[in-house]
Amino acid sequence: MAITARRTMYPMAEMVEVAAEGTTVIDLVDIPEGTIIESVLVRVKTPATGDAANLTVGDAGDADGFIVAADAQGAAGTIYGDDIDEVGAYLKAAVTCAATSANAQVGHNGHLYAAAAKVKFVLSAAATGGVYQVFVTGKRFAI
Repeated sequence: MAITARRTMYPMAEMVEVAAEGTTVIDLVDIPEGTIIESVLVRVKTPATGDAANLTVGDAGDADGFIVAADAQGAAGTIYGDDIDEVGAYLKAAVTCAATSANAQVGHNGHLYAAAAKVKFVLSAAATGGVYQVFVTGKRFAI
C-alpha cells in the first residue's frame, strides 16, 4: 500500500451572533468538504420572548444534529451543548456498555463532511427578540 494523498488539517473556530425571529432557518457557517465539526455551543445573549420556543442547530441532513431542543427563552448566559443531553446525533457516539449490554451515549465524536454544507439555526415557534452566540469548532483542510 502507498499513501496517495497527505494534507495538513487546520483548526477552525467560528463564532456567529444571530438574532432569531420566528421559524426562519438561518445559515450560520459554510462548511467546506472534508471539514470535521467537533463541537457546537450556543450561548443565550438575550432570551427570546413571546411564544415558547426551542432552538436547534444542525444542517440540511439533520436539523438538530448538533444542538437538540434547547430553550430559546433560557436565561441570559445559559450555554447549550456543554452537556451530553443537549448535543445532537452528530456529536454523540453510541456505544454498548459491557456491564448492562445497553446503548449509552458518550463523548463528542465529531461529524465529518464529505461534501460542502452549511450549519443552520432555527427556532421551533414564533418567538422574537432572541440573540444567540453560536460557537462552531473543528478542523478543515483549507484556511
